[in-house]
Amino acid sequence: MHKPCPDCGSPIGVNVYRCRCGWMATNITKGPEVDCHFAPGCGRPARMRTDRFGVNGQITPLCYDCADRLQMQSAEKFCKEKGLDTTEQRIAYCRAMSKKFAARVSSLDREPGQDDEERLAA
Repeated sequence: MHKPCPDCGSPIGVNVYRCRCGWMATNITKGPEVDCHFAPGCGRPARMRTDRFGVNGQITPLCYDCADRLQMQSAEKFCKEKGLDTTEQRIAYCRAMSKKFAARVSSLDREPGQDDEERLAA
């Protein structure tokens, strides 16, 4: 269902707040700002939500800076558990994992017509 533009009368969508003629709705209301999970120490509004760092699978509102900090802490913890102390060791680990991933993906290659054979055999 379309509604008419107040200025020019052309049809615009229900949730549209501007028209091609230049009209813009002035009473657009935004939702309330949510504080970062680490407020009042953080003081910035949350810009993303994630369940990765939540307690018991709850959604955690985070600002970008706190999300970056938590991601870095998680990466440092992973590297410490794997014994990757230097940058060279971390690069070597990433290269080895990339090779394993590439080998796994290449093993999934299918021959032309293989799908047809399996479909006919079923």
